[in-house]
Amino acid sequence: YTCSVSTSLRTGQGPKLALPGRPCGARSRDMASLATSDIPGLCERLAANDPTLIEILFDSVRIGDKGVTEIAKSIRPDNTSLKKLGFLGCDITPVGLQELMIALQPIKQLTYLDLSKNDIGQEGAAMIGAWVARHHLVELYLIKCGIVDLHQLLLGLKTCSSLRLLGLSVNLFGPVGAAKLAEWLATNPPLQQLWM
Repeated sequence: YTCSVSTSLRTGQGPKLALPGRPCGARSRDMASLATSDIPGLCERLAANDPTLIEILFDSVRIGDKGVTEIAKSIRPDNTSLKKLGFLGCDITPVGLQELMIALQPIKQLTYLDLSKNDIGQEGAAMIGAWVARHHLVELYLIKCGIVDLHQLLLGLKTCSSLRLLGLSVNLFGPVGAAKLAEWLATNPPLQQLWM
């Protein structure tokens, strides 16, 4: 394969698996839909450390904790090609997220993470905060994740100077959370976009 698993993430077109010969990022009607049944093949590519697998972006495919755990356990610690991960609306809870965060600890080149529309709540936000503190993430999407307190997430984000976009829309963190966010924003000039 010469392309990654990819999707038009925000258009609702669903996940796509590029066919052989397509350049990375290509979107075309020749692309076959990626379903839960395709996870074993994806895991094989991850376990083989396929250098052409640079992004994995699921959109509303209900793989749940079981699917994300299978994927996480296939990510090798010496992977240097994976740059983008997205699990938008995949029924992931803190149980599956914990497996993913463990697998991603040694993956320093990841620049994009989307966990929107998963019920990860406070526990998940704390895990992401701890993880992001030691990585160079550029885009982080946590839209509609059931986050009501930003404290643990913001602690990790304070040491992440590479973050340029943070998506937190449709989380009910209230005025106290908004005040903590404003305080964090005052000390994080590199952030270019905040989605609320």
